[in-house]
Order: sequence, then structure tokens, then C-alpha cells
Amino acid sequence: MILSFSVLVFYARKWGWPYLAAVYPYHFLGVVGLLYWIGYKALAQPQLFQADPLLEALRPPQAPDTEPTMVPVTQSQPDAIMAAQALRIRQAMEADKLYLDPELDLIKLSQHLGLPRYQVSAVLNGVIRQKFYDFVNDYRVTAFKELAVSPAYGHYTLLALAHEAGFNSKSTFNAVFKKTTGQTPSQYYQTRGMAASVVV
Repeated sequence: MILSFSVLVFYARKWGWPYLAAVYPYHFLGVVGLLYWIGYKALAQPQLFQADPLLEALRPPQAPDTEPTMVPVTQSQPDAIMAAQALRIRQAMEADKLYLDPELDLIKLSQHLGLPRYQVSAVLNGVIRQKFYDFVNDYRVTAFKELAVSPAYGHYTLLALAHEAGFNSKSTFNAVFKKTTGQTPSQYYQTRGMAASVVV
């Protein structure tokens, strides 16, 4: 009511109504009194300004504010990924025996693994710590040694065994074998009392 009267006095002054316009300087006292009365009621009877329990019960429940769980990025994650990829590369050699392919190169290995070539190269250099051909040829030399002592391959020449192990030329085989073992293939078998069918 006080607010309504204040509005009426305001327009009375604006429109020039003499009786109500004369009250205009004093109507602010009523507004101030109203504000004090509201403040008093808020302190004396706070329940008047609380939400109605019935309305709260009818209000639909709100979903709690939840923030998405953030997985912290740690420095070890990239290392773990590269270690897993290194394991896949070794499995491709040991289980799938890709080294037996004389034409195996980085592109073929990458395609077999389904990984980018640069990623395979990074794992070889950073985790396995070998260049591609050194890594592959180590498996070939090991395979050659195993074939040479197998009775099933007793009639094979050393060069034939080298081809079976994945080497594609005599010169490459000799160079890789000496680099790996420190001996030529013939010297290696002579020191072990094994006779080579053909000196390579």
C-alpha cells in the first residue's frame, strides 16, 4: 500500500495535482519506514521469508552438478605406449617371424603393425635402441645358428642356411654375421668343432 501511495504521489506531482503533490517531499519517509519494517520482520520471524516446504516438495529434482572425471596426464604414459609398441614389434619378429622375409623393410613392418612408419622408427631408436636393419639382422643371425645345428638342415650349405634365415645375399650375410659375432661363419663353426658343408 505504501508503495502504491508513493507511485500515486509521484504522478500527482508530475501532473500537477495540488493536494497530493504537496505530500511528495514526505512520501520518502513512508518508503524508509516500510524498509525498516521488512528488516524487523526478517529478524523477528525469519520463517516468513523461507521457501514453502510444499512448493519445495513439488519442485522437480535437479541433477547434481558433477564435473567430468579428468584423467591426469603423466609423463609415464607416452613411455608406456612406446613400451607396448616395442613389445608388438618384438612379437612380430618372434611370433610372426617377419625377419624371414628377405624383402622386409620399415614400410612392410609398419603396415604389418598398423602403425605409422615414423612411430615404428621412433620406438626402434628410442626404446629398443637399434636401427631397423641391425634389429632385424640380429634375429636372422640367431635363426641361422639354430638352423645350422638342426639335424633337419644338416645337408644345407651355410649359404643356403643364410637364405633360410632371411638373408638375401652372401655379402650381406658375411658382413652382418662378422659384425654380430666377431667371426666369419666358417670361423664360427670351426671354433665349435662343426664342419661347414661349404665355406662361405
